[in-house]
Amino acid sequence: NLLEAIAHYRQAVKFGNPSELPLPTVYHNLAVTLEEIGQFAEAISAYQSAINLFPNFAESHYNLARLLENASQTEAAISHYREAIKYQPNFAQAYSNLGNILKNSDQLAEAIKCYEQAIAIKPDYAEAQAGSPRRTGLRGGLAGNLAPALFLPPLWNCGRPLVCLCSGFG
Repeated sequence: NLLEAIAHYRQAVKFGNPSELPLPTVYHNLAVTLEEIGQFAEAISAYQSAINLFPNFAESHYNLARLLENASQTEAAISHYREAIKYQPNFAQAYSNLGNILKNSDQLAEAIKCYEQAIAIKPDYAEAQAGSPRRTGLRGGLAGNLAPALFLPPLWNCGRPLVCLCSGFG
């Protein structure tokens, strides 16, 4: 039950963590669970708490960026997508979503770079979602063929496990 999970995570934050998970992971898992039941403002706050405790928590930056984007907080979302990429350079989903938000903000040249990076990291995704790169010309670079690049759907593998396996908490 998600409400029970939320209660346990809140208890772990308030009174200590019997599961021995690092506190940033507890906040991240709380945020994921809050997001699942549609409590987006509380989820944003929990993601921010995870990031405050562990600033290089790429998945929390990414998930926070998605929520901020959905709340029309474009600049903040862009910033958090960039942070996710900074701390996890092979985060294809973050590049793709950053490309989408930049495209929607008319920052096409930078959006193209993000799409190129996402495709470089995860070429099988590009083939499955945008058609064969051989047909669309994506392998030779996106500048010569903008249409397929500008309409790539976001990658939504947002790392929603209730136990986030992140390293570096010390």
